Amino acid sequence: MRSVRFATTTAASAAAPAASSTRTTPLLMVSSPHPQSGIRLVRFNPVSKEMPQTQLYKRQRVAIQQMHHSFWAANNSHFEAQMAAFEQKVYERTGNQATHAEFARFYKSYLTENQQRHWEYNTKWWRANAELAVLAMKSVTASATNAQPAVPVSLLPNTDSMVGSVVGLGRGLKTLVYVLIGMDPQSKRSAQGVSVR
Repeated sequence: MRSVRFATTTAASAAAPAASSTRTTPLLMVSSPHPQSGIRLVRFNPVSKEMPQTQLYKRQRVAIQQMHHSFWAANNSHFEAQMAAFEQKVYERTGNQATHAEFARFYKSYLTENQQRHWEYNTKWWRANAELAVLAMKSVTASATNAQPAVPVSLLPNTDSMVGSVVGLGRGLKTLVYVLIGMDPQSKRSAQGVSVR
């Protein structure tokens, strides 16, 4: 069995190339794919004076990663055991290896038999990731409200261009909503041609 190796990301490598940093402690480490689950595991190193919201976010992210890793390690082991039993049964029956068509039938039956288990896992994983997104927003908001501005206000870019960017972003989001609900953003008509003005 292969071992899992971790690559590191430091503040210096994560920052822009022109930026200089003396920090060499890894912020996080990412592994090679785990041999059984196929998941790239992430390790966070503690940062001094970290916000409580950020700590909570990291703990929850690690817990979700562990749930994800455990499910796929067990699922892959189960699948490989059933596939080996299937191959053995075909060999005993025919004296030959299984064909692609036989593997396709096996895989379809495997998915059908395990559909409920996969559905429950996906539902749990989606819910956990939605909760994680909320924690991430709280972490970013807390660190943004408690942080001192790194650049004096007088050195910030022209506020008119920033306002224009915000207005452009708002228009883009409005267009996205129109597209998602099936309306033409230019004519404000639904996909069925009924005016919605």
